[in-house]
This record gives sequence, C-alpha cells and structure tokens, in this order.
Amino acid sequence: MANPLIYAPQGNMGPEHIDEHRNWYMSRHAPTLMGVGFYSARMFDGVGTRWCNMYEIPDLDILSTPQYKAIKTNDTFRDKNISRFSNLNVTIYTQERILDAKGAGLDRAPGMFGPAISFVRFDWNGNSGELQGWLRDSLWRSAADAAPVRSVRLLERTGEHPELKTSYPHFAAAVEWQNKGMPDSLAVERSAKGLGAAASNVSTESFSKRFGLVREGVFD
Repeated sequence: MANPLIYAPQGNMGPEHIDEHRNWYMSRHAPTLMGVGFYSARMFDGVGTRWCNMYEIPDLDILSTPQYKAIKTNDTFRDKNISRFSNLNVTIYTQERILDAKGAGLDRAPGMFGPAISFVRFDWNGNSGELQGWLRDSLWRSAADAAPVRSVRLLERTGEHPELKTSYPHFAAAVEWQNKGMPDSLAVERSAKGLGAAASNVSTESFSKRFGLVREGVFD
C-alpha cells in the first residue's frame, strides 16, 4: 500500500464562531469524512484563532468521488462554516521521507497519532541531498534534543483540492511531538533558519491536537 497523502486545511476562525465550528467538526464533519474513506481526521488548535485539520487519505481521487461531493449538498452548514474562515489554505502533500523517534528512515508511514505538531513551510531551489541532510541533521536533531518526538517528515505538495486552494510553499517539514500541549517551537525555528539561501518563503507554526478519529486496520 502506498503511503497516505497528507491533506491539511489551515486557517483562522473568529472567536465568536470557534465553538460552533468545533462542535460541528467533531460531531458531524469528521465522522462523515471517515465514512467516505478517509484514513484519519484530526483537529488541531494553533495560537489565537489559528486552527489546522489534518487528514490521511489514500489518494487524490477520493476528493472527486460522488460520496465526497455529496457532503457539500447534504451538509448545509459546511459552506456557511467555510465562509467564516480567513487565510484558508487547503494543501495536499506526499510523504517524501519519514524519520522515526530515533532518526531512522522509514519506508512505510506510521499514522500521525502525536498530540502536537510543528510545521516548517518553504520553497526549495537546492539539491535533494542537501534537503535530506537538513531534515536529518538539523531538524530532527534539534527537535529531538528539545523534546521527545514521534516522527519528522518531509512533505511535498501534490495536486489540489477540487474546490479549495492553497498559496503555501511547495515543501513542508512536519515534526510530530510525543508530549501533549502546545510544543516549544524554538528548536524548529532555529532549524528553519539553517535551511540557508536555497530556501525561500520560510515560515514555522505549531498546533496541539484537540480531537481525532482513525480507521482501524490501516496503520500498524
């Protein structure tokens, strides 16, 4: 089985709407997505009004199935909820490299079960070897020295959602933390600065998990 794609909508939600958004997501939207074949559905809180949902999906085709398209028709709150977002970016990634808690490379992607996650987003004009070296020797090492990690992953954009778009850079690196709560992102920020002149549009952001569903039998 190919490694799942990472489907990651992120944005801002006004404080007057956030509770309604969370209740809808946990009670209706996430279970509905699992019902159309998503492998996982997770909600993360960022700083202030920031949020991130993260899904593991089998392929891009699932976003074009009749079952997925029917959500827009059957759930009238969906479009109302989307209209309340600002700075919405819906990005889909392949998992190009995965390092476990000890920094060893993995061929098969484990589920992203960690209670917190940090992202480094960037465009890259250097060679692949330099980027792989940064992931292992800088990002993983800096993160693992700061706090226990579950995984560090190099993600690359692939395709687009049929309706919702993104303006995020082409690459992202994700640090999956073991500890609950908002992670200390200083180690990630320091590592991001080490990407050097080959990187552009670099930003970092962290989130803590509020809710999650996982399909049984997909991940070991």
